[in-house]
Amino acid sequence: MQQGNTYVEAREVRRQGPWSKLCGSLCISCLGIIMYWGSLIMLAKNEQSTVCTQQALTKVAKVYEEVGCGGAPNDSGAIYFSCPFAEESLPLRESKDFVSWLDGAFSVKAVKVRQDVQMLQCVETRKTEERKDGGKTYKVDHYTYNLEWRDSPIDSRNFRAWSVAAAREALRDGCGAGFRSNPTFTMSSRTLTAPTLRAGAFDLSRFLSKVDASEPIALKSTGSFGVARRRAKDGKLYTWDEFEDYYQESAWKEWKYAEEASPEGYLLGHVVHTCNTEKVGCLRISYYKSSATHGSYLGRSKGSGMVEQQVRTMPWKAPAFWLCPVTDVDLFSAKDYPQSPEDVISEAEHNNMVQTWIFRLVGAILAPLGIFLFLCPIQKLAEVVEEFFDWFRFVPLLGSALGFLGNAVSEIVGCALMAIALSLGLPSVMLVVSISWCVMRPLLGLPMLLCSLVGLAFGIQKLCTATAKVKTA
Repeated sequence: MQQGNTYVEAREVRRQGPWSKLCGSLCISCLGIIMYWGSLIMLAKNEQSTVCTQQALTKVAKVYEEVGCGGAPNDSGAIYFSCPFAEESLPLRESKDFVSWLDGAFSVKAVKVRQDVQMLQCVETRKTEERKDGGKTYKVDHYTYNLEWRDSPIDSRNFRAWSVAAAREALRDGCGAGFRSNPTFTMSSRTLTAPTLRAGAFDLSRFLSKVDASEPIALKSTGSFGVARRRAKDGKLYTWDEFEDYYQESAWKEWKYAEEASPEGYLLGHVVHTCNTEKVGCLRISYYKSSATHGSYLGRSKGSGMVEQQVRTMPWKAPAFWLCPVTDVDLFSAKDYPQSPEDVISEAEHNNMVQTWIFRLVGAILAPLGIFLFLCPIQKLAEVVEEFFDWFRFVPLLGSALGFLGNAVSEIVGCALMAIALSLGLPSVMLVVSISWCVMRPLLGLPMLLCSLVGLAFGIQKLCTATAKVKTA
């Protein structure tokens, strides 16, 4: 069945037998146990790492020595420097280094310059959902076709549209009547990186991967690609900026349907468009550079700083401290201005806390999910009961009532299991976090432990109350 640019296809699926369902649910239950305990262990390790990293940053903030860009003593002390990058770390990059026909579009000095290439392609998106109709179960596939900009090739040879007529009609609505296949990429995204990264006498080449290239490069019009101009309703030609001033909020809509007055291909901001009108195979090419001109580092150094020998950097070892092993301090930051050591340490503390909360959120999801999967056999039993009631659907009136009852039982059991998972999983997460802090930082951990115990007791009490009501009923 076709619905605009979407083709819908339903197929009946064979139900698993009750024993197959129960056996499969037992395997899922074992996975739930691993997920639950694994998430709690991960949380405990995360809390320990958070405290140890913070302790190391506090320690290094007290002992580091700020040094000049010419080098540093060869010892085990912590050092800090913030120096401009050397000339060889800021090579000149031009547009012709990427594509010859864009010669003259830009010329910049940067640690990294990145070319992003996207092609307009026809994309088939498949979504599958399960539906029940009487005693039968169906899987419904939705095949949707749209034109989308993608940075990697989409293989259109296996589209459903080539084997089903209705899907082909949906393809025509979404990608055009003339679509035959997605072309191959004639260009690819790539990044040009400086061979070395030096700040003063210090070699920071091992941090090249941490320097990002995210600042758009403004492009100049060339002989092949000029600034796009389109004809407005007053008959005059305008650039995009002028078009935006003329039409205000409806500028993009009017621009899209206005008459093109530029040659094939144009520049719009920092993006090269290879086609005037959007069609399959058109490219969008944009360029980005690293804006960093200074490197800041907090750690250790090794080397004399002589011209013929660069000074290498290496992690400073923070001493072990109360359940914290020896912790590396190896902080690097690349900006377009010199940074203070306080800024670098503050940035590291922020990143440490962000990482901590990410793991906490992951644990808060995995722990309840693990309990829910552990209880999966109960859900499967409810589904078996639902299927049993489906056997009587042929009985007038009574069959429909039994079918409704089976569905209700399955849904209620699912909601109850989710409530149990949340009531036990979330307090477990908080309990592990609070115990970790009791060990590492008792003054903060004890109040957290008390709150988590209260929450866990409250959840268990509610479950017991609900169980008692069910038994009474």
